[in-house]
Amino acid sequence: MVKEITHQPRKLTTADSEDLMRRGLAAWLGGGGAVESGGVSVAARVASKAKDHGGESLLLHHVVIHAGVEVLAVYRVRNDNLGLRRLVRPPKDLVRLKG
Repeated sequence: MVKEITHQPRKLTTADSEDLMRRGLAAWLGGGGAVESGGVSVAARVASKAKDHGGESLLLHHVVIHAGVEVLAVYRVRNDNLGLRRLVRPPKDLVRLKG
């Protein structure tokens, strides 16, 4: 059974991406994360990927908090109000996701 999509995903503008990265870093720091991890400063990027949803393509956005090549946290962007939700298990193909 495929869950009905109530809010259609949208493409992110540059301003949206910058806002999501800022909010992702604020969530990371608010949750007790450090500004530096192993001497490398923490940064954020927005990654998007397409997912098959009942025969149609669904665009998903993620905010990736990383220190160098180490992924510290991944937040999924919700389609309804661009809210962030931290993922316990990041997508397997996260390495291939480009910002």
